[in-house]
Amino acid sequence: MIMKNIFDYATKELTQDAFLMWVLDCYKDEDKNLRSISRKFVKTLLKIDTSNVKWVWVKPQWKKIDVTCHIQCKDVKHLIYIEDKTDSYEHNQLDTYNDEIKKMVSHESNYVVHKLYYKTAFLTDDERERVVRVSGWTVIEFKDIYEFWKKYVNNSNLIVSSYAKHVVERYLNATNIELPLDDDKRKWGAFFHNYLLENIKDICDPWVSVTRFSYSCLQLRPLDMENELVPYLELRSSDCHKRIFNIRVLLYDNRYKENDGALCKDVASKLNNDNQFKIDYNLKQQILHTKKKITFETKEDLLKLLREIIPAYISIINEWKKVR
Repeated sequence: MIMKNIFDYATKELTQDAFLMWVLDCYKDEDKNLRSISRKFVKTLLKIDTSNVKWVWVKPQWKKIDVTCHIQCKDVKHLIYIEDKTDSYEHNQLDTYNDEIKKMVSHESNYVVHKLYYKTAFLTDDERERVVRVSGWTVIEFKDIYEFWKKYVNNSNLIVSSYAKHVVERYLNATNIELPLDDDKRKWGAFFHNYLLENIKDICDPWVSVTRFSYSCLQLRPLDMENELVPYLELRSSDCHKRIFNIRVLLYDNRYKENDGALCKDVASKLNNDNQFKIDYNLKQQILHTKKKITFETKEDLLKLLREIIPAYISIINEWKKVR
């Protein structure tokens, strides 16, 4: 009988926090297996030789930082601060943590600070910019996390093997290029990013969002408009998992002028000669959606439909910019 994995149910970051603290605190465990895993994990995180450890101390939520770990190694104290993420994004808290860390280390001597951003998902370009360049934290890459833990999927310790299997499954889902069979938004987000985005970026400026709701979406603007405020096209996993092709054109942003939406709807109506769109006059922030129910069977079908609809969307935006 296959045992269900508790990490597939306990998916919150607090669960991962607890696991990371437990692994770090096993550095001098009596169990040789756990002791070995802990030491290899620390070496992977810090990229240095941490031999001759005298003591290890871990604490959760110190100054709201997910994991704090101090390791005394010979005459040097390694001060490790881990911001842990699963599906959420960095929301400008790292600079606050930096201030608290500065205050704390002012009382230390012979120390090295390690500020680590550990996320079991791929970072967006914007997130990486904030984490690395703006805040100065080191990203523990998802691929490196996967490469470390995949060695332990069959480990004798049930907690270790369960977490390892969970990480491996998340990574394989995140690198997926096939149509998902269910409505898991992470799988769809990966499919959108790894397959659709890669095959349309020559004709538009696309990006992928994993929303706080129950779906992921592929969003795009015309090429060379990435810094402009224009209505964007959106394809949602909540439609795609039913094998329905439905696109929306949206303008969710409070910077739009009062009549921008109405003007874009008028333009779309005039260009809708083949009657492929329904103009959403009764909605403030949605311009239109696909009128006819269009279905697809394969990922190639979906890509073809998307590439066919993008030029119509771009025509609407180009005309809207002229008359705006």
